[in-house]
Amino acid sequence: MNKIKLGIIGLGAIGNRMLKPIKEQYADQLEVVAVCDANETLAKEIAEEFSIPHYFKSHQELLKNAELDIVYIAVPPKYHEQVALDTIEAGVHILCEKPLANSIEEANSMLQAVENTSLIHMMNFPLNYQAQMYKMMSLIQSGYIGSIRRIDLNLHFPEWPRFWQKNSWVGKREQGGYILEVGAHWIQFIQKNFGQINFIQGEVSYPEDETLCENGVNAKLVLDNGINVYLDGISQVPGPERVELVVHGTEGSLFLENWGNLKGGKVGQPYESISTEGIHVGTLFDHLIESLRGNTANLYDFTVGYNVQVVLEAFKNPELPNGIYLVNLYK
Repeated sequence: MNKIKLGIIGLGAIGNRMLKPIKEQYADQLEVVAVCDANETLAKEIAEEFSIPHYFKSHQELLKNAELDIVYIAVPPKYHEQVALDTIEAGVHILCEKPLANSIEEANSMLQAVENTSLIHMMNFPLNYQAQMYKMMSLIQSGYIGSIRRIDLNLHFPEWPRFWQKNSWVGKREQGGYILEVGAHWIQFIQKNFGQINFIQGEVSYPEDETLCENGVNAKLVLDNGINVYLDGISQVPGPERVELVVHGTEGSLFLENWGNLKGGKVGQPYESISTEGIHVGTLFDHLIESLRGNTANLYDFTVGYNVQVVLEAFKNPELPNGIYLVNLYK
């Protein structure tokens, strides 16, 4: 079976971190044949370290000169649109980082360009490929917590950007911040599993430096079934990082702690860890490979990314304190 030829566009913290698992776990099916980064020295170093045949300074060079089946777009959000449009024009499949773009207009442009093609346009929403998430939803569906009363999403960061992702943009207001970078994952997960976010109201606070991203957010998101989601976010505070989703029901609660530690408890009882042993859902790359081979796979495409973008952009809207209805904005 021929290997799938992958090109990586953008070698920052996320793009770089993808290389090791690809090489270690998928070398028999995936081959990284080219990388590119605006920092050509970095691209050369990465290519040499991982024995990648080609490296380039621009995505246009990569698309023109490398034989590719799919590219992974891992550049900062404001560059997603142009890279995606050029990739679509080249007839190459796409795996794109979240958020989809840096505005609803850009996201719509990308979606319109790809939706009448046969190209795969997959988003990197890895929560969908975690056993803990499947276990949580199976417990909810079996009645473990009764009827859902409310959902709490806590995003607390002692430091933003985090130590492993410091760069020129992720801490800036133009295209960074933890609402975009972390909130996007949970907005997608909530909309997939609990309901569409139809209304949002709250406040976002910013530091005095107008170039810097948010340092606080407090919001209520109302789902189409009437369930309220309460978002509490803060950065530059003492203590450990807290990324938590808590689903409260009439008979108990389920608690996803720090991305993947699942706990549950009945009303009046303490939380206890819940095992996910024996649950196999496949990784993002497992499903990507299946899709590229023409098989059934679990993918989240640009339409999903666009609908997440709708919610993300609402946090930037000056009308947020008064409340914003989102129903008519979705695809």
